[in-house]
Amino acid sequence: MFDGRSQTPYKPYDETSPINRYGRQKEDIEKVLLSREGLQYLIIRTVGVFGEEGKAKNFVSQIVKAVAENKKIHVPIDQTMNPIYAADLAKTAIHLSDRYSGEIFHVAGNHCVSKYEFAIKVAYKLGVPKPHDLIMGVKSEDMKQMAIRPANGCLDCKTLEAHAIAVPNLEKGLGRFLES
Repeated sequence: MFDGRSQTPYKPYDETSPINRYGRQKEDIEKVLLSREGLQYLIIRTVGVFGEEGKAKNFVSQIVKAVAENKKIHVPIDQTMNPIYAADLAKTAIHLSDRYSGEIFHVAGNHCVSKYEFAIKVAYKLGVPKPHDLIMGVKSEDMKQMAIRPANGCLDCKTLEAHAIAVPNLEKGLGRFLES
């Protein structure tokens, strides 16, 4: 949804300027919701969701698989996000949907990290003694990803705190996921 150029996490009412098709689709859907007079809506934006899922396509699952296979993996050093465990996202979304309408909330983890830092953290938690031997940090431009990704994907979740809702704890969520 955002171009990733900001030096700080994005706030819910910051101007969007997506840099890829996926971001433009999300922006288009939000515009439709916001344009419908009288429509009750709740917009929840998130980033870096990880958890149990059939194809193990999420970032953490890819790291877990690479570590289990003792296989080297390349991850961007210049893309940041504040990842969130899917169960924490679901719990917060249900809490918000029961109480709020007509608002935009950012729901993500409480700590912003580069994808490389996060991958190293996951490997350490899995007991890899030298994760830097398996996880190679590279610049985004060298990844040759199909879609361009924003450098800064971090979301400001202080709106949750303003509504007396705890911002999900990344460390605890990651621990619960890896134990499951």
